[in-house]
Amino acid sequence: MRVGILARYPVKSLRGESVEVLEVDGRGAVDDRRWALRAANGKLGSGKSTNRFTRLPRLLDMWSKRVWGVHTVVGLPDGREYATVDEKVHEAVSEVVGQPVTVVEEGEVPHLDAGPVHLVTTASLRWLGAEWERARPNIVIDVDGEDRVEDEWIGRRLTVGTAELEITRPVIRCVMLDHAQGELPAVDLLRNLAPQDMTFGVYATVRRPGVMGTGDVVRFG
Repeated sequence: MRVGILARYPVKSLRGESVEVLEVDGRGAVDDRRWALRAANGKLGSGKSTNRFTRLPRLLDMWSKRVWGVHTVVGLPDGREYATVDEKVHEAVSEVVGQPVTVVEEGEVPHLDAGPVHLVTTASLRWLGAEWERARPNIVIDVDGEDRVEDEWIGRRLTVGTAELEITRPVIRCVMLDHAQGELPAVDLLRNLAPQDMTFGVYATVRRPGVMGTGDVVRFG
């Protein structure tokens, strides 16, 4: 098995960026979901509404990336770009989602959903018939076949690059899986996950911080 794709999402619930090298630490993927949109009710913008999150429209119409490893940038549908530290970013993003929001950096409470690192395999993507971007993983591992092989990895450890991960639990999916994003149209994949309790992919904790790159061999610990 090898690493096929690495990705991070500097602003939670916005489209992210694929990268050649990804660093992980005790929190998870470095610079992943470090920023988020905070609504007037104090909750963070997401594709779902929970105690911590509130569903906001058009999040996937925007994207985020790191520039020179210094600034996080938000891109808008009309092509404008703003650094997250730019005071103008709040009004600009509010116009897109249609309500007042602020772009905030993570504090004591992590912006992550339910796990530090999100992993899927190409085998499970073929099983679902989905592009990797829809699943929003940090790591895509190349595996032969068309089975949900990572479901069998719960409790196991993986060495990826210089890092060690422990697979902890399945990922419960929300409606963002079906939403249009970038050049990908809206789809109806979520209903196919009902027999799997709406899960797809797995979360992992970081047992040993390190760095991984595309093409790295993945081994069970």
